[in-house]
Amino acid sequence: YDIVMTLDHTLKTAGTQNFPRVTCQVVGVAIKAERDQILATTVSSQLGKSAADLKASNVLTFDPSQAANGSMVISKTNPMWTAWKSPQFIIVTANIPDVKAGAGGNVNDPRRVWFSTNKLRWDAGKATIKFRVMRDRIMKETAETPLDPKLVTPDEF
Repeated sequence: YDIVMTLDHTLKTAGTQNFPRVTCQVVGVAIKAERDQILATTVSSQLGKSAADLKASNVLTFDPSQAANGSMVISKTNPMWTAWKSPQFIIVTANIPDVKAGAGGNVNDPRRVWFSTNKLRWDAGKATIKFRVMRDRIMKETAETPLDPKLVTPDEF
């Protein structure tokens, strides 16, 4: 898949074309237990990791606010897909200004979303999964296909 992260136009500084500095982190994990371990970590601590720690954990960090159109693409040919070793899940985190963890805690933090890479979840004609960083959350713009529970393992969820 290609993953596209776009900053919503509402994040632009009033009266200008400038976006605030919003750093996004993307990581692929191969097993549900690893995904659950990351989701149990607070977003603030994830965003506070050093560049060396992020690199050691194969976390791809980028700043779409520095792109001309406020968008960044992780192409399916990006070497990070190999480093992630056929990830089953992708986790996206963003340091959205003035947004904190929600009432539901770590799992429901609006600064983090995750998705399964199971090919049955995505329209075969759409090789691009799009996210938009909004003023109050990360929104997945590409719709997932609901799965028949008889076709998946418990690790899918």
